[in-house]
Amino acid sequence: MGAQLNPYLSFRDNARQAMEFYKSIFGGELSLSTFGEFHASDLPEEQDKVMHAALATPGGLVLMASDTRRRWI
Repeated sequence: MGAQLNPYLSFRDNARQAMEFYKSIFGGELSLSTFGEFHASDLPEEQDKVMHAALATPGGLVLMASDTRRRWI
């Protein structure tokens, strides 16, 4: 029986750029959701930050990431 790892990476402010870089290396389908899309923050500087990103590669790797919050509600 094999195991599958699904790493979840945290970034300060550059999750989008990091995940786009990983997509350029591994290929696959990248989905991004922002704090603003889900009304998860009322801070203007956090609206475009990544709340959740997932990159599903052709080789079966699922790499996930998010930007860390400046403050927690």
